[in-house]
Amino acid sequence: MRQACLLFVFSLSCAILAHAATPPFPAPPTFSQLPLRDSQELGTDDDGSLRWIGSRLLRTPPSDLPKACSALETNVASWNPANGKTSEIPLGFPIGSFVYQQLPLAAGTFALLLDTCQSDLKKWRFIWVPRDERSGPPLMLETKEEMDGFYLRFLQLGEDAAALVTRENSGSNIRVYVIRREGGQLKQENMPQLDIPTRRDFATALTNKGQLWILGGSNSKYRGCDECRSETHILDLQSKKWRNGPPMLEARSELAASALPDGSILVTGGWTKAAGWGEGPSRTAERWNPQSNRFEALPPMPIGHALHRHMWWNAPWGKTLLVGVGTTGAVDAYDPSTNSWRNVGSWPSGSEEGGCALYPFVVDGTAYAWLWNRSEGYYSSKSCERPELSKLSLMRAPYQGSQAPRPSSESLRSIFRKGAATVAARGAAPAMLIGGVQHAGMNNYPPSAAVEAVTLDGRVSSMPTLRIPRERAHAFRLGDGVLVLGGVGPKQNDESQRPAAEWLPSMGSPGWQLVDGLTVDSDTALTQLKNGSLLSITADGMVRQLTFTPKVQNLAIEQHTWPAKVRPRNAPGMKVRELDDGRIVVAGGPIVNKNGEEITPKTYEIFDWARKRWSQSSPPTLDSKDALILHDGRVIIWGHRWRGSEATGTYEDKLTLEISSSRGDKWAPLPSTGSKLTLDSNYKVFEQDGELFARGSISDPEAKNNPVALEWFNTVTNQWERLWTGSGYDVWGRTIVRKLAGKNAQSKTVMLQVEGD
Repeated sequence: MRQACLLFVFSLSCAILAHAATPPFPAPPTFSQLPLRDSQELGTDDDGSLRWIGSRLLRTPPSDLPKACSALETNVASWNPANGKTSEIPLGFPIGSFVYQQLPLAAGTFALLLDTCQSDLKKWRFIWVPRDERSGPPLMLETKEEMDGFYLRFLQLGEDAAALVTRENSGSNIRVYVIRREGGQLKQENMPQLDIPTRRDFATALTNKGQLWILGGSNSKYRGCDECRSETHILDLQSKKWRNGPPMLEARSELAASALPDGSILVTGGWTKAAGWGEGPSRTAERWNPQSNRFEALPPMPIGHALHRHMWWNAPWGKTLLVGVGTTGAVDAYDPSTNSWRNVGSWPSGSEEGGCALYPFVVDGTAYAWLWNRSEGYYSSKSCERPELSKLSLMRAPYQGSQAPRPSSESLRSIFRKGAATVAARGAAPAMLIGGVQHAGMNNYPPSAAVEAVTLDGRVSSMPTLRIPRERAHAFRLGDGVLVLGGVGPKQNDESQRPAAEWLPSMGSPGWQLVDGLTVDSDTALTQLKNGSLLSITADGMVRQLTFTPKVQNLAIEQHTWPAKVRPRNAPGMKVRELDDGRIVVAGGPIVNKNGEEITPKTYEIFDWARKRWSQSSPPTLDSKDALILHDGRVIIWGHRWRGSEATGTYEDKLTLEISSSRGDKWAPLPSTGSKLTLDSNYKVFEQDGELFARGSISDPEAKNNPVALEWFNTVTNQWERLWTGSGYDVWGRTIVRKLAGKNAQSKTVMLQVEGD
């Protein structure tokens, strides 16, 4: 019989079922058939069904059931996420037991049950349930030990033994129990307690040599790392003695740890001194090396995690170690052989309290996962009793050309990150979504280093992680690879911490390389010229051209400063583009006058190569700092038109657009017929594949949840047509593919980021 993979159900983020994708397979409508507790661990049957020890409330309680008891029947339950089939088989144990924790092994499952019939003293039961009847009958062992019901964690110790880590119920010292199946009975072995008071924010790991580790944590009344520890403690289960282990590189609380197949220990995330409470959890990871008996730094994760766990999963692309979800709405994968990370799953939002459960599964070669979330700000484990807080997501395989499976639903392609840089698809090369911010509970929105590839037919796969997380970066194709510059990094309010440029030499490269000496200010506008070089314009009007020559190990850069300056403008808002005829146009963004004041530009600039100087367009009638430059030289602006003089008049509160001639000497209204968008901070016009699109808030007083729409300007009808509508986090990182009907009944397929280009 094939050994079942072990699923570690770990902390999760917050979403609601109403926003969930329509699955291509049946699903329990309210998940009432999944009576699971927080952090339960499940087994997997050969047909892909999830299997666990559960409790079911009997409709007709036994007549002899004491009044203080709950009419709970312990059973073996299963659910196949692919076809929706469920089953429940009673085990015959005493009525009234509630399942608190379990651990599936190859031959069966250990579980810890609480007898609800005890009103004055908690009574716990260990049980062993074999995988099939050939392995013997179910076994039960009652214990009078007092345990912390809020922290119970099983760790595998061989084929038919487990270690349970908890805390003493009357205090905060750590207790360990070893449960073994010997013949036809269960035996309990008590280990000495660790007399170091601690909260429930430490991590555990058990090596293949019977060494149980306690890592980090604190005894503070508050979350975070003000008093968290870097120390480790090791219990030798053979000698039953504790000893101090080597210190971690960083003090951590709400971290996660697990033993790897080579005997080392992986430690990830949590709150640290460098990533304190309110800033988003830590991205850092480290690994204990058994040979040196020291912790060694690993490359950081794509995004930080806290209140999370590790999970080994038999994915379609091979056995994978997943890390997440915790406070952050993401799942990352770690490859021990290369010490590298990839983001493989995303959900709409995180939760300050973490989450409840994760159920990954495979249907027709495509990997998915159901995520059961906590309700943000609920501050109670009761939110894990609300299984309607679940959402389906695609689990993304590593990029291998165009071999990724195609998800059945468009919504499953969303990465749920705001401000991701986009590189459009070109030929056989897929589009790329780079970085962006992801919700990590309450008001935390840390930047991510995740990168995805998306093909025109909707296949999504994970790419190597950036070295530096960032949002709102610039990204360009450079030969067979991609160059990423600028953006806002982890230290969002520190301009001196500008993230260095990164280069991925090719789509098949194992990782990104830092480009020394190449940083870009946040107020710099960039465009790529036809010869592959970049043109940068800073806020002071300096124009530089950057030429790149790929080398074997690095990227050679030549910088050339143009003799002609352009009028100083501030970004964001400043745009620059090379036209089809080779001219350069700069538009948008506020202009800085001699007094250093920002004013609305009245014109835009055009660079004439023959005279090597900039000229100005004629002024529009709109008052706008927003602009879009089209490939033929026309410029579109959107904003308010004054009613009366600018000094004494008022704005017209309606959507108004103007478009210039290709020479910039004339302006004309651009129709807004058919558009339902309002002119606010969300409104944006962009061009892709020669087509014009707009994104913004919907003008509908009866609409709920601040809906956002994406519209296309149909040049045949001169009207705007709705392509997509959504709200909330659905807008973040949402990719859609649409077929547009053009002139002469011709059609064009475009792939768009809802946030705009």
